Amino acid sequence: MFQVNFVFDFVSSFPDWLIWLSLVLPLASADIDDLYRELKDETVPEMWTRGHYLCNRIMDGAEKVAVNTRAYIIPRWTSAGGDARARTFDGDAFANGTNPFTDQTTVSSIGVSVSFSATELMQFATRNNKVAVRNFMARYNAGLIDAFKDHMECWLNAQSNDGIAAILSAEAVTTYTMDSVDDRYGGYLLMDGASYQIIASAAFPATIRATGPYRVLPDGSGLNKRAVPATVQFAASNGSVAAAITGWAAEDRVVFFGFGNAGFNSIGYHVGPITGTWQGVSRATPHNRSTRIDGGNNPLTAALVRRLLADISKYKGTANATSGLIPYCSQEQIVNWLTSAENVTQIRLMDGSGDGVGEIYDRMLGDVKVNKKAPIVSNRANPREFRFIRLSDYIWVTMKDVDFEPNDAGGRLHRQHNASGDMLSAHSIHIIYHGQLAARDVSSQGAIVTLLKPALGE
Repeated sequence: MFQVNFVFDFVSSFPDWLIWLSLVLPLASADIDDLYRELKDETVPEMWTRGHYLCNRIMDGAEKVAVNTRAYIIPRWTSAGGDARARTFDGDAFANGTNPFTDQTTVSSIGVSVSFSATELMQFATRNNKVAVRNFMARYNAGLIDAFKDHMECWLNAQSNDGIAAILSAEAVTTYTMDSVDDRYGGYLLMDGASYQIIASAAFPATIRATGPYRVLPDGSGLNKRAVPATVQFAASNGSVAAAITGWAAEDRVVFFGFGNAGFNSIGYHVGPITGTWQGVSRATPHNRSTRIDGGNNPLTAALVRRLLADISKYKGTANATSGLIPYCSQEQIVNWLTSAENVTQIRLMDGSGDGVGEIYDRMLGDVKVNKKAPIVSNRANPREFRFIRLSDYIWVTMKDVDFEPNDAGGRLHRQHNASGDMLSAHSIHIIYHGQLAARDVSSQGAIVTLLKPALGE
């Protein structure tokens, strides 16, 4: 009661005009706007497509071999030899026999790099948590190797070693539609903000379109992989505004910069093709190519998988021909695989007690396995293909392992200069690698191609 009386006594002591003024002139938020803090979420999501699942498995599972500038030679025993014939053993002559046959494939190391840039202003303005929600350089440095792996994931998932990442089929002002006839080049190998060369199909790899390289717009608007077919916008010469490709024509190739016919040996180069050359030898010879099955635009099924494994076993002729094979595919083919047995969604796992009580395995939510192996699922994998690969068949032929290019002082930051040699208030960071992905044997691996691609969303 004392508090209430106090309030009334206090208010009654105000002059009437002051009470009236307080009612007609309320305090507005604009009056103290300068005192407000700008509130910003301190969780900074990474919005670009990322993931390097194949890269990680290949890096960990393949043998590493140090090489020099000469080609690395992989000898192979291709035939046991021997001349079989019927005999009487009654004084008849033995045949001279035939010798074993060998051949060799060759692989040469190539140099690649991924470069990153940071202005000094970016570094100054985010130096600590008092001025920014994230220290730019600290986060930048922590994620650079992963960013390098994202690029390598694209190289490893290319259809061949010619460096082609996409094919352009149509143009509307500055928006280009990518070829999606068989989704081999439907845009899933392109990255926001990355630079590419545009090369004419008819004169590949000689005719490179002018004013390049062409950079996919980096703000997320340049690449629309949800569109059917996918679309892309480029900026010329690392600009930031969408630009038309000078002299472009339908079927132009979008190529990883400098990779035209001299690129990385992808899994698509090793497993799947049945024509051309492989590591310097002709794929016309059966043991120089993998098993290939045409899916006929049908979904992935157990029957197709059985055919592929049976063909590998029959060709190799050994009981363990398919041992160690790991399934490798896109999310689209995981959908097909699960859908193929949708009538069986739950299985009760026996716990060994004999009472039939055990864990419920939900096929729709549980771990996916194909031929008893968990697949490598890459968001960069061809959405219409399914492969079995054996990691132990691969070799990293390496002259220089993945590393940061050092500056003169041994650090990572390289001062940028303009065309006149003037020093700029910006730095570059370069991650380098000199090597190549080789394989000892691809005849025990295989691919199912031209599979149905289910729609995942809009």
